[in-house]
Amino acid sequence: MTDEYDDINDVLVRLPGKDCGLCGYRTCRAFARVVMLDPEAIGKCPYAIDEDE
Repeated sequence: MTDEYDDINDVLVRLPGKDCGLCGYRTCRAFARVVMLDPEAIGKCPYAIDEDE
């Protein structure tokens, strides 16, 4: 899962919206901002949807 994202919404559609904090951030939106800068970080979310699925 090493994609580049043009828009935060491209990241958010791959995240569950649970705001569970398992990734280390309080909300999925906060985590999505991190993923915009470091696409490999999406692997920290156990619920992230793989684009290949």
